[in-house]
Amino acid sequence: MARLIDKYDLTIGVIETSKQLGIIEQEGLDAVMSATRYPINRVYSTGNDDFVTSVDERYYRWIRAVIDRGIRILYVVPFNDDKKMASVNLNETIDTVARFLPVIAAKGFIVDQTAVPYGLNSAATTAGHRLAVSLSLLAAFLLYLLYLWHPQRKWMRVIAIFGLLACVAVNVLLRMDFSKVYALAAAVLYPSFSSLLLLIYLKYYPQHGLIKKLLGSLAIILVINAMGMFTIVSSLADIRYIMNLSYFSGVKVAFILPLLLFPLNYFCVTIPRDKWLGMLRDWLKKSPTYLMLGLFLLAMVVVYVYIGRSGNDSGIQVSSLEIRLREILENIFLARPRFKEFLIGYPALLAMVYLYHRYKNDLILLLLGFGVVIGSISMVNSFCHVFTAVSISASRTLAGLATGLVLGVALIICIWLAEKIWDKYHSTFI
Repeated sequence: MARLIDKYDLTIGVIETSKQLGIIEQEGLDAVMSATRYPINRVYSTGNDDFVTSVDERYYRWIRAVIDRGIRILYVVPFNDDKKMASVNLNETIDTVARFLPVIAAKGFIVDQTAVPYGLNSAATTAGHRLAVSLSLLAAFLLYLLYLWHPQRKWMRVIAIFGLLACVAVNVLLRMDFSKVYALAAAVLYPSFSSLLLLIYLKYYPQHGLIKKLLGSLAIILVINAMGMFTIVSSLADIRYIMNLSYFSGVKVAFILPLLLFPLNYFCVTIPRDKWLGMLRDWLKKSPTYLMLGLFLLAMVVVYVYIGRSGNDSGIQVSSLEIRLREILENIFLARPRFKEFLIGYPALLAMVYLYHRYKNDLILLLLGFGVVIGSISMVNSFCHVFTAVSISASRTLAGLATGLVLGVALIICIWLAEKIWDKYHSTFI
């Protein structure tokens, strides 16, 4: 088989699973791909959509397969709705293909030429490449630790030396491939680091005006997280991840850990460390109130939904309203922005900067900061799926920035109007 592929310049089609994670395993497939240096393209079998009853939803899934998941070969299986005649199923299939092709062409994809197979001289990244990525992560971690805890110089030197030795040993001497670990570390580290620098900026630069604070805060979030995006793409930059033969598998961890680290960032920035023990002791002495219990239960529900909706194997079904909204966004943008970014992340950032500038209440940083971290996590997570073209992920991020800023400005205006109404009528209410 390998000789035939080389002789006739054939393309190996690897079919992804219905869960979009990995490919359908076939005996001997790995050996053939390795022997022929991976002249492969991913195939999306529409037979995986048999559980989808709506023709429009099938059509939407095809478009997402090409744009969001980098599918270049679409294997169309005629619809098989047992409630309809075979001729009706076939006609609906043909009509859907007829709708699909012009839309994909309008988005810049070439549909009238043979798909050129991907292929690299080597399946994996080199040891030098992985060493560079690990050293960049070490440098970022040292900076994060320095701003967070302000350790003594001798301890920073010790950590730096041991980290450097570990990077050289793992990547150069042992030649171990920790690409997934590096990507996961970047997905956790950079959203956490960006939230820490944001808290430091807002806390210790009160003299800056509102516009300067808004622009500065936005720059911190975008620049730091962009470093994380670049690190993740660099970590997973080989054919196995691009073709989804192997995939980033730390989605849940990457979505949870930065949120758990954010309270640590908050306490390190807003409360002196010598007061931590006394504050904890006082808090433990307090009896829980019904309000606290209610807020705790509400937080548990939010966490459940947040975790359940994260990752490809989402445990919570998407509503028909959200599917329709996704379709609208797909028609407006090349790739739809993520809801966590433009509905939560950017509005929370702008509202946090505005309210903290006005009232200097540290609790504002804590409450709205979680929303900012959620947006940062989602922003970086888009680049964990390297089977999607980087240009598509970048387009998605820019779309999220544009729509998020519009909603964020609208939210600030609403807050400002509410403040004006309160100032005018609160004396009457009292």
